[in-house]
Amino acid sequence: MKKYLICFIIILAIIICGLFIYFNGFNKNSNKDKVSYGEKTSTNVNIQSHNNLPNTSNLYGDDVFNNSQVKELSSYTTEIKDNSAGRLTNINLTCSSLNNTTISPGDIFSFNNVVRKIYC
Repeated sequence: MKKYLICFIIILAIIICGLFIYFNGFNKNSNKDKVSYGEKTSTNVNIQSHNNLPNTSNLYGDDVFNNSQVKELSSYTTEIKDNSAGRLTNINLTCSSLNNTTISPGDIFSFNNVVRKIYC
């Protein structure tokens, strides 16, 4: 029984020493190189803004956008595997309601609000 107690005490001492070394280290001077978590993950970046956008404060209605400003930003195609008549009708109605949708700067686009109009 004494052998087990001595082995247990030795193992416990080794674990405590290992934890002490792990968390404190041997070199007390190495603390000057340690950085807090916030300092490690934060980065300061200077950003210069070059606002080259035209002044649109005096434009009204159709004058805001002319044909030279309109360009396609994105498009998407996919394969339709379910060719049932109801599904194709729903896809056609949905796409028709989304075509020529314009989202102005600062506007919030809601797919549900646009598509809901054709079903209600």
